[in-house]
Amino acid sequence: MVVFSSGSTGSPKGIVLPWEALEHRWRVRWAEYDAFGFAVRRQALLLPLDSAWGLTEALDVASGFSMHVVDAPTVGPSDLLAALARVEPTSIALPPQLGRVLAQLPSRMSVPLPTIRRLYVTSEGFRHECVAGLRSIFRDDTVIVHTLASTEVGRMLASTFTLGEAPASGPVPIGTPAHPADVRLDPVGDDGTAELVVGGPIALGYLRDPDLTAARFRTDREGRRWWRSDDLVTVGSDGLFRHAGRIDDLVKVGGRLVSPSDVTSVIAAIPGIAAAITVPVVTEGVTRLVAHVEVDPAAGLTRADAHDRLRASLPAHSVPAAIMRHERLPAGERGKIDRSALGTGPFVPW
Repeated sequence: MVVFSSGSTGSPKGIVLPWEALEHRWRVRWAEYDAFGFAVRRQALLLPLDSAWGLTEALDVASGFSMHVVDAPTVGPSDLLAALARVEPTSIALPPQLGRVLAQLPSRMSVPLPTIRRLYVTSEGFRHECVAGLRSIFRDDTVIVHTLASTEVGRMLASTFTLGEAPASGPVPIGTPAHPADVRLDPVGDDGTAELVVGGPIALGYLRDPDLTAARFRTDREGRRWWRSDDLVTVGSDGLFRHAGRIDDLVKVGGRLVSPSDVTSVIAAIPGIAAAITVPVVTEGVTRLVAHVEVDPAAGLTRADAHDRLRASLPAHSVPAAIMRHERLPAGERGKIDRSALGTGPFVPW
């Protein structure tokens, strides 16, 4: 089976999955859904935000779920919640960008979704500030499953907690491996940061792309195949994994490594920021971070407020040197921000 996904690269790639990988994912889903303890299973599927929706549809239907497809970009946040409320889904996978939008909805515009028992968030950069903003929509006993996953290997790590248990701020851990024997940590630096490498039932490779297949898939001396995720993690004293950026995302600012995507997650969690992205800019050999943001005019967020939040949440070398305010950030067909179009504006320094 070939599943097409843009992943983190932004360009489509065909991922070749063997039957054993599909069967493994179905068994994981079946066991998880079987633990729900209720008979009705309705999964809401948001297009085009789920890039592997065909795979999701096949596995969820095989696990006893009925599917309800919503074309998310065609409706506003309140209308989207109202449409979901009418079909009474029991679970939903919420893309992080949509989660941030819903978390900042005024209470008068929120529509409760009391039937949802499990909320899946697939984002390494999700923060508890966004989780707290979802309390007007979901029940306190709604189980949030925060995952690090990929089409190549399925779910790699997961952190599970109820909405009522979530702290008020800070990054959400990406949890622990469901199958520790299938996870390996390859050290990257002296600070405990390591690249996550995953085995088990994994993809065969990338369709008609032998160079990318050779770069990301390796076979060890025992004949076991592994996939390099390019995701960097640290492991805390509590045993929980935390995301530390991606290898292809790291840049040096003032001689220290910084992950622009981690900076973006902090910016996006500020109330009043509707969307954000952080990019490195090199001028005369000096790298600095520039943030591009959309600001909700009704939120009353000032530049000083935003800078205070950033200085309180980030080390000094990670604070963007400049913030550019856009009326709307350029986006592609799947809703991802188009980095190549950021410089075309219109925007103003903020």
